[in-house]
Amino acid sequence: MLHHYTLSDDDLEIIRARRRSHNRFGFALQLCALRYPGRLLGPGEVIPLAVSRFVAAQLGLKPDDLAGYATREETRHEHLAALREVYGYKMFAGRGSRDLKAWLNDAAEASRSNDDLARRFVEQCRATRTILPGVTIIERLCADALVAAERRTESQIAERLDDAMRTMEWCSAIADAIVETHDRIVGKTWREAKSRCDARAEDAKAALKDTLQSFATLGSALLEAHEDHASLEEAVGTAGGWLSLKGLVATAARLTDTLAADPLAHVGHGYHRFRRYAPR
Repeated sequence: MLHHYTLSDDDLEIIRARRRSHNRFGFALQLCALRYPGRLLGPGEVIPLAVSRFVAAQLGLKPDDLAGYATREETRHEHLAALREVYGYKMFAGRGSRDLKAWLNDAAEASRSNDDLARRFVEQCRATRTILPGVTIIERLCADALVAAERRTESQIAERLDDAMRTMEWCSAIADAIVETHDRIVGKTWREAKSRCDARAEDAKAALKDTLQSFATLGSALLEAHEDHASLEEAVGTAGGWLSLKGLVATAARLTDTLAADPLAHVGHGYHRFRRYAPR
């Protein structure tokens, strides 16, 4: 605050030319915001209390005196026009924006990251007294500049390659693309096989419950007959008969195979994909 928001005697003279206290306060805050962080204050924007107190003390006002500032939209526009005229601030438009975009394109070649470039762009705007555009605009400008810088660098490298090196680079790039494509297809085939295996296991749960319940009923009947020294033949008949037992055993075997199945058993369903591209 001491560095950016301390008002000089000239600043105070310009500020006191405003008629009402809330307009003097608002004008001063707009000036401070243009100095740092370098943007316009939005309508109704909440000012940190420490900043309000610091600026108000220099104007002989109280933080509450800001209430009522810019109830007229025209007031904000008038203050912005005055700040631009007196202090030389300019909007990000016209020749100024073109110059900054050209600076951005040059800076992008030496930039380490998007964040680094955005930070340097903001500093350049402050140095040229250009009012910062919106955050999304800054992000897009930096991203575009970085992409353009990468393409220029790639072009400079490519121009220095001889025919043999170009051919080798193309072969490497094509091989990388083939391997990456193959990996994606294998991954998709595996995921579908696992999904099919899981779906069959899920469908088998209901049948598994019924089968276990039937085996429990049969087992109880056999144990009871054994304890009473009764005929096991009759116990099986009472529990559903040998034909029913045979069906239960077959169902249990099938369910065991389903639940123990490996997803690899289902990858054959994806063969059509490999058949299309592998020969080429």
